[in-house]
Amino acid sequence: MDCEEEITPPGVWFTTKAGLGVWRVQVRRTDRLYGKQFSVLKYGSVETARHAAIAWHRDICQAHPPIAKPDLVQRRRANNTSGVPGVFRGCASRKRRDGSLAVYWHWEARTPEGQRPCKKRAFSIARYGEQKAFELAVLARSRL
Repeated sequence: MDCEEEITPPGVWFTTKAGLGVWRVQVRRTDRLYGKQFSVLKYGSVETARHAAIAWHRDICQAHPPIAKPDLVQRRRANNTSGVPGVFRGCASRKRRDGSLAVYWHWEARTPEGQRPCKKRAFSIARYGEQKAFELAVLARSRL
């Protein structure tokens, strides 16, 4: 491999279509997909079209940098029902000595995804009540 040759980045690939083929580019940034095709017929050669595709990919990646991990984990996801990232209502069950099952409902706060060590705090609904347990979990999440 020649030292001057550019490595094709992820999101850039060659597709053979009717004609000579195209280089395609796709970059996803913050819920938006950027895409463009670079036809070999239009650019004159496979390498010229490839270099144009790589240059466009580089420009898009510089103009729209990926979202940072700490910002990403603070976003509220569609499946979040509590309204606060990292806080959820959970259920723990334990088997008693007599064989019956004890069920404990709680609000739980966890450290952001990817942060090590992983920490969590749970607040019993039976002990604190629904609203107070939720408030304590939200406060604990901000401190974790």
